[in-house]
Amino acid sequence: MDPIAAAALQSARDQAAAFNSLLEGLDRDAINWRPGGDTNSIAVLAIHAWGAAQAWTARAAGREIERDRPSEFRTVATPEEVRDSIARALERVEQHLAAVEPDRYGETWQSPGGDERLTRAECLLHALEHTREHLGQAMLTRQLWEQRTGSS
Repeated sequence: MDPIAAAALQSARDQAAAFNSLLEGLDRDAINWRPGGDTNSIAVLAIHAWGAAQAWTARAAGREIERDRPSEFRTVATPEEVRDSIARALERVEQHLAAVEPDRYGETWQSPGGDERLTRAECLLHALEHTREHLGQAMLTRQLWEQRTGSS
């Protein structure tokens, strides 16, 4: 694995650990709670982030995977189910990163509709930043849950 992909893998592992840590002490109600009408639960944020991480790292490796993105936003799960999903996603991310060819980072990926064009390197970067963004949202959602319920 090239150094860039190896660094991306370490970042993905760190983010998976952070999501798992975030789930500690929370029950099904807590991780499926939505702070407002047009917001996402911790479960949705985790499942969506890791679905996207798989898709974007696959693109960095020159692959496409099937993904049901709309269903990610309908997720209702237990903490154990979310942890299991993250573990499976991290395994797939590792497989994609192992397949990255460093001499092809400059090649362009184009979305099926043609509205997005990114290099494979940009796909890899997007995978990491997108997951980190949703981790931050999940952390904030947990804080709001704890304020709401008086727990910590």
